[in-house]
Amino acid sequence: MIRLLSVFALVLSLFVMSHASVSQEAHDYRYAFYGFADYAVGVPNIPYPKMPKLKRGDQYFERRAAIKASAAEPINFAGHLKVVAWGCGTQCQQGVIIDMLTGELHELPGSAAGYSYYIDSALLVTNTYNDPNEEPPDWMKQRFYYWDGEQLVFIKEKKPPVADGGE
Repeated sequence: MIRLLSVFALVLSLFVMSHASVSQEAHDYRYAFYGFADYAVGVPNIPYPKMPKLKRGDQYFERRAAIKASAAEPINFAGHLKVVAWGCGTQCQQGVIIDMLTGELHELPGSAAGYSYYIDSALLVTNTYNDPNEEPPDWMKQRFYYWDGEQLVFIKEKKPPVADGGE
């Protein structure tokens, strides 16, 4: 029985690791392609991160369960921030950024095809569309933002490149 549980735990951990957020894989091709290193930040040790406090009537109160559950997970953006995203319909994502030093919430810009971000970079890119089998829709634009210490600042907008499938 113990052996079966050990095998199950190993399989489960491999599954979780293989399905980890694309945004947090160890410096994959996106890191260099989009220039995340140009916005490098230090990653401080935060022994007691602040949890966000949401009261009835707050803008994100209806999403409090997702926000609080995600806040308990490791920091994933700009050294001390946590990106929390959720679906809002077909080709629609939105969310918040939690400042784990203060517990303050900041609005995450909307996206149709996800986000890319790293714990050691202050750059956030929306719509990192990269389906190698088709070209992105004409209406889709990538937006680049950087965290200036207090808020996301818009840098530029451009059409996503056509992915080459890595060949």
